[in-house]
Amino acid sequence: MNIEGILFRNKSLREERMKRKKVRQKSFLGSICVCVAVVSMTVSAPIVSAQTLDSLQRAFVEKRFGMFIHFNMNTYHPGWGEARTNPLVFNPTNLDCAQWAAAAKSAGMKYGVLVCKHHDGFPIWQSKMTPLIQPPYTIAQSSKPTMDVVKSYTDAFRAAGLDPGLYMSMWDVAQGIPQTIAKWTPAQRTYILGQIRELLTNYGPIPIFMFDGYSWAMGHWAVPWQEIRDTIKALQPHCLIVETNAMTEPWETDMLFIEEPLNNAWCPAGNTYAAIQGQTIDGRYWFYRSGTTLLSVNDIVTTHLKALEPLYCNFQLNCPPTTSGQLDAATVAELAAIGKAWSPNTTRPPLPAQPPMIERPITPVSATATSGTAFNAIDDVNDWCRSAGGHFQTVWQSSGALPQSITLDLGQSYTYIDRLFYLPKRDSSNVSVSPSGYITSYKIYASADGTTFTQISSATAIGGGTFGTWASNSKIKRVLFPTQTARYVRLEATAVSGGTTAVIGEVAVGGGPPSSTEVKSPAKNHAVQPLNKGGALAIGNFNFGPSYAGKTKSVAVYDLSGKLAGVKITVKNNIDLRKDFRVPNGAYIVKVLNGAKNTTTH
Repeated sequence: MNIEGILFRNKSLREERMKRKKVRQKSFLGSICVCVAVVSMTVSAPIVSAQTLDSLQRAFVEKRFGMFIHFNMNTYHPGWGEARTNPLVFNPTNLDCAQWAAAAKSAGMKYGVLVCKHHDGFPIWQSKMTPLIQPPYTIAQSSKPTMDVVKSYTDAFRAAGLDPGLYMSMWDVAQGIPQTIAKWTPAQRTYILGQIRELLTNYGPIPIFMFDGYSWAMGHWAVPWQEIRDTIKALQPHCLIVETNAMTEPWETDMLFIEEPLNNAWCPAGNTYAAIQGQTIDGRYWFYRSGTTLLSVNDIVTTHLKALEPLYCNFQLNCPPTTSGQLDAATVAELAAIGKAWSPNTTRPPLPAQPPMIERPITPVSATATSGTAFNAIDDVNDWCRSAGGHFQTVWQSSGALPQSITLDLGQSYTYIDRLFYLPKRDSSNVSVSPSGYITSYKIYASADGTTFTQISSATAIGGGTFGTWASNSKIKRVLFPTQTARYVRLEATAVSGGTTAVIGEVAVGGGPPSSTEVKSPAKNHAVQPLNKGGALAIGNFNFGPSYAGKTKSVAVYDLSGKLAGVKITVKNNIDLRKDFRVPNGAYIVKVLNGAKNTTTH
């Protein structure tokens, strides 16, 4: 049985674990580790899913209508990304998530998304993470110290037949993680990954996980998208990851999310990407405020649901509970009226096939260029707007005669590079960029050493143009090519629209979905030791537990495609996968072997 089978056997993780008490005798949680027990003698690649990303997107847009639930410290203390307040202020006297679910169901909604932690950094679940700044600032310090809103919510929504999604802000004022950072620290990394791990291992299957305060704030380089995506997909392969940056092209997100309150942002005409549009039920506030006027039923049904439906765009209506922990009577009545006035359009054709994504992203460690500021092409800082009327973006601009190029240093060699994506600049920008600059002719090179580069001579271009040429527009350009083993990848612009200045919003490389290859025991004399009678899934550090302390052991590490990454003899009880096995960031299978020779394989 593979890990996925253990995680998703039509029961919650907690119920499954209760059935397998013998398997739970040891906990393998390092300081930045995610571990899931495997109970078979053969370990299968854990993140390979029976459902492709395309099929997950297709299924999710069929839900059409969902409830966004902003319920957190800002319910009691109005603000946005403000400093800590007295945690005792958080005091839901009559939390009733079953009422939320019943109201959502009456409207015809199929799922919810709960704000588990907003920018101020107050978790409304029983987090066990050690705070970066003392004292702790969680629901455990509130007036309801034993309450777990996430558990109450996920249980209630599942009981009502609704899917429970979760939302988390990366920006965390309470823990000193600012809106913009140069690069996360090891302590911040441990904290962020630990919170994601808690949310995705303690509350059963989560179909959608939304981030805020990430792409539009610190960016996907400062907090590496590679590690965030690998962590989530290793824990929950069927979970869609959604960025709340209101972009109209799906850059490093599984679905578009259009935040309507941002200057009336709207899903683009003719859109065929899997998408979500979010709006508040009063058209003003994400968190509950008394005395506001709700949008009309006609506005929600006709202006939103019926208009967005042909665009394959779910409508995610924010319905904030009051300080008591319940929806107010007006919201409940409005949702019931919506359910009577609207039903899904069953004649809508299925979502068109979605373009390929980088499903195994590689976050570069740095970039260089023949001119201009190369880092702007890899910082992954993007937003729909930060001031009225424009997109927020950082861009690389070349100077001088063409050709001009940018070279990504991936930090180490990767064996699965088979695609490069280019996000052009977006028009109406509120930053100074060339009035033209779309790359229309290009070359791609790969290198192992950064000195000798080999041109990639065959590929498939998606997004306008043929291999070697791109259409002159702001759409994402996708190039798929034969798998490369490389540390460096270079994009060279040989022609651009409207002049000689090449402009890049972002450029990224990586791999497609992993293969379904199973990991078998590496040799007949390599019997599996009782490391929970199999292997364990790990990210970052891995701790073997007290039974292995001080003992010499042979350890094998596999990547998630099934390839052996390394074997070592070690007495260490805590290993750093990247340092000890020289593997890239990501999720791996760790196994203890018998009869291994004293060798190291890389």
